Amino acid sequence: MSGGVLRNCVVYFNRAAECANYDDDASTDPIWIQHSCTTPLPAGSGNIDADPQLLTATHLSPASPCIGAGDPDYASGVDLDGEPWADPPAMGADQPGLPTGLLSVSIDAGLTNVAAGYPVLFRALNTGPILKSVWDFGDGTLLTNQPFPSHAWSTAGVYAVQLTGYNDSHPSGVTATVMVTVSMAVYYVDCASANPVFPYRTWKTAARTIQDAIGAGTLAGRMVLVADGVYRTGTADASESNRVALTNVVVVQSMNGPEATMIEGETNDTNSARCAYVGDGSILSGFTLTNGTAGAAGGVLCELLGMVTNCTITGNSAYDGGGVNGGTLYRCTLTGNSGLDGGGALRTTLYDCVLTNNSAGWGGGAGWSTLYNCTLAGNSAEGYDGGGATFSTLYNCTLSGNSAGDGGGGASHSTLYNSLLNTNSTGAQGGGASSSQLYNCALIGNSAGGGGGSSSGTLYNCKLTGNFADSGGGSLGDTLFNCTLVSNQATNSGGGAAAGTLNNCIVYYNEAPQGANYEDSSCVMNYCCTIPKPSGMGNLTNTPMFVDYMNGDLRLQPNSPCINAGRNDYAFGPTDLDGNPRIIGGTVDIGCYEFQGSSPPNPPLALHLLAQTKDDILRQGFGFLLTGESNRLCVVEYSADLRHWIGLWTNHLADAATEIIDPDVTNAPARFYRALLLP
Repeated sequence: MSGGVLRNCVVYFNRAAECANYDDDASTDPIWIQHSCTTPLPAGSGNIDADPQLLTATHLSPASPCIGAGDPDYASGVDLDGEPWADPPAMGADQPGLPTGLLSVSIDAGLTNVAAGYPVLFRALNTGPILKSVWDFGDGTLLTNQPFPSHAWSTAGVYAVQLTGYNDSHPSGVTATVMVTVSMAVYYVDCASANPVFPYRTWKTAARTIQDAIGAGTLAGRMVLVADGVYRTGTADASESNRVALTNVVVVQSMNGPEATMIEGETNDTNSARCAYVGDGSILSGFTLTNGTAGAAGGVLCELLGMVTNCTITGNSAYDGGGVNGGTLYRCTLTGNSGLDGGGALRTTLYDCVLTNNSAGWGGGAGWSTLYNCTLAGNSAEGYDGGGATFSTLYNCTLSGNSAGDGGGGASHSTLYNSLLNTNSTGAQGGGASSSQLYNCALIGNSAGGGGGSSSGTLYNCKLTGNFADSGGGSLGDTLFNCTLVSNQATNSGGGAAAGTLNNCIVYYNEAPQGANYEDSSCVMNYCCTIPKPSGMGNLTNTPMFVDYMNGDLRLQPNSPCINAGRNDYAFGPTDLDGNPRIIGGTVDIGCYEFQGSSPPNPPLALHLLAQTKDDILRQGFGFLLTGESNRLCVVEYSADLRHWIGLWTNHLADAATEIIDPDVTNAPARFYRALLLP
């Protein structure tokens, strides 16, 4: 979806070349999302990104996190089954209620006549309340509560695919059936074949070109097996000239993998050719694709539902997506490709892939893509942003040694989850990331002109260590929640942070000629542990007491003052950087790690001196930090002679340390201070 307003909605399992579930580009057509279930997690109140756990395409399972997660202000009328909305309502069109009433189910099958081994996509549909759904694929395979399953059959035959739905009015279930015919269909290719004979159904009669074998059959999911060799002859037109074009839902697979089997394009100025085109539903597996040139994707151009697996895509060039444009890649290596946008990949979904030494103007490794468990190393955006990735979403990825000319050495304008960004660089801003959102990420050893770790982004539960810049060694112009910034350096100012807003953060042991930990004139800080003490609420100057600072273990010791010292309003996400529960003991800790041990014992009543300069004392007064058992009534008093005591402060102790200032100390005689618990 692009543009508009979504409230109490489920927007999941959609497909698109980019922005599969929604387009959040505010510069084009802004979209507002509240109390909805989608991914990536959008800004807006009440949103979640968990799997909605659907029973069918429209109905929620009893375990769905969407139940009770909507906002009653946005619920009116009845759900799609005519049932009233609960308070609070569910997200989506279905309000699970009384499991009784009329029920019907149906099946949407992607194919009903298919080759053995090819996965067929199904969709479960229903009307009426439903408690449980069961798929039976006719070969002994059963699945429960799967709205969009896929299944492949290994042997030929006719199979009855059944979907059964249950509720309390139909305890025996209601069933829908679709018949699927499965046939054996294999074609063979060998570039050294001595006797190619149509339709190429044996190795002895194998085709010499891959395209000849593709054209020999029409059954969806048919297999084309390719022998070792270099395939550099033959062409097929499909969105420009291609060495190979996979159409009509075909699987093309090498016998011995990309090390032994190559598809080579053409870079001749008068006769250029892309290596391969992969149409919707087709699969290309086990090849090296090299030396291809085209306007869009020199290596592989994929339609939205095209798939490439176990391939090496290297040395290709194109205007849009030097290596790959579109589709989905699994376990592929993209190296040495180049383009204007997306040197390695453009508008592609990648799983478990490696992208190295690709180059582009925008997005040296990947642009406008979604990446899962991928490694992006040594890629470069030579003229613009995003050495590793730009305008992309990355989950559990590693971005290392990437560079950019104009910001975001690792990533720019992207959203990253549980990822590592290290040793990336840019001469501009954001060595690790720029203009990005980062959740539970580590930024280590990155460098930039400004914001060695990150610049102009929003970071949640992140660690920034060993980063370097002229200004803002760790962070420049970011908004940070529950982050730890340690051992960063700046040659000018703001060793840890500059020009940013920091909440629940530890900013300690950083270095700069001015503002070693933070640039005082440009940072807003609340509930942070740093030195010197900034203005703002709930800040501490105490040593954070890491488990092993010298060896990089920045988790908290049991007696750290940062435990239970943050503010819950500033805590985002259910887990800390380790993936552990974010709030233990009722109050969030300061920093990216939540202390997971048993709650520390009630601290003894103690009055600590604040770290203050003489100018601080003359300007503000004499300062203390008061700690003790939460909610106990306490009084702080002062005396000039230890006999006559005057009350300075009386209140209940807070969970975090309380700052107390005695402003009347100028030209006053020496004073003694004490703290007492009251009954």
